[in-house]
Amino acid sequence: MIPQLNDSFIDRVIRMAGREEDIGFRQDLLERIIEARRQEVRLNRELSYYDRVNGFFSGAVMASREGPTGQEVVHPVSEQVGWVETRISEVFDGIASARRQSVDFNTELSVQNLNRGSSLFAITNPFSAVAARGLTLQTFGSYGLFVLLFGLLVVPLSCLAHYYFRQAISS
Repeated sequence: MIPQLNDSFIDRVIRMAGREEDIGFRQDLLERIIEARRQEVRLNRELSYYDRVNGFFSGAVMASREGPTGQEVVHPVSEQVGWVETRISEVFDGIASARRQSVDFNTELSVQNLNRGSSLFAITNPFSAVAARGLTLQTFGSYGLFVLLFGLLVVPLSCLAHYYFRQAISS
């Protein structure tokens, strides 16, 4: 039994195959459109940032978007400078507070871990480095001369003492 294939069946198969390619193409096109809009938003955000910076440094007034409606509110330069100074002072206050907290933490840690009652040793003298040399030729010569002079003095004296002691015993 051979299936009957007519033109309508073949046309439907071709349309179904074309739909899958069409769906993939449409998805790819939609992804490209979404990415292009994201890039447009990112570039508009950068453009508005640089416009505000340019306006700030040129001495003109600066427009910023505020509020839930997004209306533009124009601030004079003096208000902007005041706002920047306020923000800078807040940052410096935060840094000073963090420094005080770290000093307090270090002090408390030192009290708990390094107090005088629990120390194992105390430093009494300043650090000094001393190099002790081994036996050199000069040291060896000095010791040899000392032994020779000692021998020249002690050996004759001990011989004389021995001689007089033997004389005393035999007489």
